[in-house]
Amino acid sequence: MCCVPQCTNRAVKEEISLHSFPLDVRLKKEWVVKLRIGKPVTPPMKFCSAHFVTEDFLWSSIGTHTAKLLVDVSPAGLITFVSCSFGGRASDRTCVEKSGVLEKLDCFEDDVMIDKGSNLGSLCENLGVGVVQPPFLRGQLQFMAKDSEKTLKIARAPVHVERAIQTIKFFKVLKEPVPWEVVGALDEIFIVIGGVVNLSSPIFSEKRFE
Repeated sequence: MCCVPQCTNRAVKEEISLHSFPLDVRLKKEWVVKLRIGKPVTPPMKFCSAHFVTEDFLWSSIGTHTAKLLVDVSPAGLITFVSCSFGGRASDRTCVEKSGVLEKLDCFEDDVMIDKGSNLGSLCENLGVGVVQPPFLRGQLQFMAKDSEKTLKIARAPVHVERAIQTIKFFKVLKEPVPWEVVGALDEIFIVIGGVVNLSSPIFSEKRFE
């Protein structure tokens, strides 16, 4: 039965499904507030789909509903971090801030690569994390030799990141609309997929490491 106060729905109606609360503490707290649960949440407690409007959590500019998550890829092509899922309206900065990924990095030792024009640089600098970013022309007609070399090296990395992400998207569960009864398990699904990708054939050839 649904745990929301004054709701008596059960998963016996075709249009009703029951869902577990997210494991992520932040998300669980948000859902408890939205559902006005006035008591501690325990594992057996579930809420029904009647209390949710898809657009409250998922959004896409192309007319479909999406979820967003943050994936980190190492220089060797391994997936090193998978965040919890966010609604499609969440900005990249919000995903980075709330995922806690920057706090997992070693200050003054680890670097993060960001796109040109990204507003994530200040977040990294505040935590002592290095920033790798394509150089700007800043009024010059062309790059200096050292900047051109740096740009060439940096330009290769996003291709590797995109290849890793495409490998994740290859899984059938992410190619089709996710049923409501599976939405609560999205975080666990992404973690499993990330692990399987790391155990699969590497995106780099062996010559890459010679």
